[in-house]
Amino acid sequence: MFKIKCSLFIFAFSFLSMFSQEGSINNYKYIIVPERFEFQKSEDSFQINSLTKFLFNKYGFNVLLSREQYPDDLSQNKCLALTTRMNESSKMFGKEINFDLVNCKNIVVYSSKNATSNLKEFNRAYQDAIRKTFESLKAVNYNYQPSDVVLKQPGKPETIVIEKVKTPQVEIPQVVKVIPEVVLQEKEIKNVENPIASNTKVEEPLIANSFLTVQEIENGFNLVDNTDKLQYILQESSVKDVYIVKGIDGILFKSKNKWILEYYQDNQFFTKELNIKF
Repeated sequence: MFKIKCSLFIFAFSFLSMFSQEGSINNYKYIIVPERFEFQKSEDSFQINSLTKFLFNKYGFNVLLSREQYPDDLSQNKCLALTTRMNESSKMFGKEINFDLVNCKNIVVYSSKNATSNLKEFNRAYQDAIRKTFESLKAVNYNYQPSDVVLKQPGKPETIVIEKVKTPQVEIPQVVKVIPEVVLQEKEIKNVENPIASNTKVEEPLIANSFLTVQEIENGFNLVDNTDKLQYILQESSVKDVYIVKGIDGILFKSKNKWILEYYQDNQFFTKELNIKF
């Protein structure tokens, strides 16, 4: 028997300690009323929610419907408010109502007395029972008193910053492939061909005392030799003394009073001086 009494005492003491830590109804600045309680099928049916807000205001509370815009301090700390939870049960001859005020930790801070209405009409029965259960607030004499327990916002999880460890860069030596030197005999060197690169400049020998005569044509000139045989067809360009040689990949231009022909043939570059008689 002694053990049972001790257990009950410890339980009661723990319950009272927990309740005192949550503060009283006076330590909360706002009351929030939902637009629809659990037993309602639609928002503010039978004007239950609007009547609840009206009665809280009547008893000096700062009350908001949940759809209304919250003040700045409430937006930053939801624990400043108590949320209304309306409890309804149907009796054979009426409705029984009471409400709880629940904090942000879902702990009931205040419960009203049960009130019953025997009116048959649902609308009048709900409103009659709600008015009766709010009469218990008269004894509260609400006066807001800030509490450090309530004002303290719920702790945020600690953020752990993990620094990235820089991996040291290891210089990997390049592997150089050494090609052994090949020594060629004198006979083998003579047999090795030395191909001419595609951009190698090759000068063609000039024909002694040969000259070309100019015959004017549309947009250019013909160059003929002393037998009147056509050698080149020149087309004018946008640059003075520079002509495009038709039929070959080349140009003719004047440099230091000399006419120079440059062209490509079989991927080889050729240049030669032309003796032109105008």
